[in-house]
Amino acid sequence: MLGTGLLAATIMTVLHAKLGYVRLLGIGHFVWIPMLIWLVFRLDHILKGTLYYGWLLTLIAMDTVSLLIDIVDLVRYLRGDRTPRF
Repeated sequence: MLGTGLLAATIMTVLHAKLGYVRLLGIGHFVWIPMLIWLVFRLDHILKGTLYYGWLLTLIAMDTVSLLIDIVDLVRYLRGDRTPRF
């Protein structure tokens, strides 16, 4: 998970340096997809009711919502909404 986070941060840093703060930055989060799939399949091996299980469920839910927002931003960017947000 740490490696995925660092890779996503690196991608977003490079994109920000080249393009500024645009809707395309969320593309760095797409590296989460393989991690999320792996985590979902690992849930069966973790004791339900533990803090770790709850943390993983929260992580999966929050990252999935974030990915959905990033997909909307990517579609908007590809449709021409390329002005920096700030």
